[in-house]
Amino acid sequence: MVFKNEIVGLLTLDSSKKNIYNKNHCDIALSFAFNAGVAVKNAKLHGKTKQLACIMIDIDDFKKINDRLGHHTGDLVLKRLSKICSQNLDENHILGRFGGEEFIVLLPGTSFKEAKMVGENLRHAIEYNPLIIRKSDTIPITSSLGVASITPTTENPEYLFTSADKAMYQAKSMGKNKVMSINLDLQIQKKHKEIRNTLPIEL
Repeated sequence: MVFKNEIVGLLTLDSSKKNIYNKNHCDIALSFAFNAGVAVKNAKLHGKTKQLACIMIDIDDFKKINDRLGHHTGDLVLKRLSKICSQNLDENHILGRFGGEEFIVLLPGTSFKEAKMVGENLRHAIEYNPLIIRKSDTIPITSSLGVASITPTTENPEYLFTSADKAMYQAKSMGKNKVMSINLDLQIQKKHKEIRNTLPIEL
């Protein structure tokens, strides 16, 4: 991720399947990386007390929707979720599709507590706004969300994304339609404290 010829972070796309990404995926990633680079830089400029948060969103049982109702309906579900998220996010939040049925939201200058609230608001809005095909035909949508927050430094964007992704998969493993959150600052502080406690005491 580059901002005014300065590298401010790294965004990677990984998959266990071969040749899964096409040009469209690359275009989406480039677009998101550009916006994310601007957000990361702006968050840093606001000072180290400002946190940067990230939400990963995965549609629950999306494969079943595609298999049972067809890919056209699956595309309508994706568009529906995107619209719901856009309607429930502030103008400084950045929403992007991360590939497949996954979406990502970048929250610059947002505290851990605020990010958790945004995540829960999104989960609630998605659950209570099903896709309506006809008046008598609705498709319920639920999602699993992972929230991660950290005080910005040059190496943290990728760490932030992977941590939010892990939290999201934890939410899915715990029954889906849940929000799991990770305060990375607390984890780092705990790790540093553990290291200090293992150091020999000088007499």
